Order: sequence, then C-alpha cells, then structure tokens
Amino acid sequence: MQHRYSFLDARGVGALDGLRVATAYEQTMGGDLLDFNWRPPKGFDDTPNESAADVLTRMRQVLSVTETQYSGEDVVFICPDSDTLSVLQVCNDVRLNSCTLPA
Repeated sequence: MQHRYSFLDARGVGALDGLRVATAYEQTMGGDLLDFNWRPPKGFDDTPNESAADVLTRMRQVLSVTETQYSGEDVVFICPDSDTLSVLQVCNDVRLNSCTLPA
C-alpha cells in the first residue's frame, strides 16, 4: 500500500473552507458550472483555492505516475474527498471517448 499520493488530497476551496459543507458545495458547483477554471475566493489561512481544471491536472498526474509505476497491476484509489474521484472519472471518460475538456 502506498500512502504518498498528495495528488489525491481534497480539493482546496479557499475561503469557503469555513462554511457548512452543503453551502460550500453549492457555491463550488455553481462556480464550476459557470467556468471550468473558476476558483473559490482565496482564504486568509493559505488554504488552496483550486479550480476543477487544477484538480483535473492533479488527477492526470496521478494516472501518469500510476501507469508508469504499476503497469499491469490492479490499483485502488482511496481519496478523502469525492471531488477528486469525480474528476478522475471525468478524466477517464475523456480518455476513453476522445473528448476534449473546456479550456
């Protein structure tokens, strides 16, 4: 078991980090629907504020490293946040269907 994938950390929601989970989720999803590169407002405590595109970049890095290091092996990803797994699923769907994501 490998524990070193910081790429799988939860999405940084910046100033929304102190809000109720449902409220932060609504605001984040609303921003994502407007623009794939939308970022939550910056926090005051250096909490990262990541766009969906930032998370997708991390997930692509995870796939690249995993494919290189564990080619031919079964791999299970366990993430502390559903956003990273959702974006990973989108990344996989894009690869399988030759789709392009918004810039």
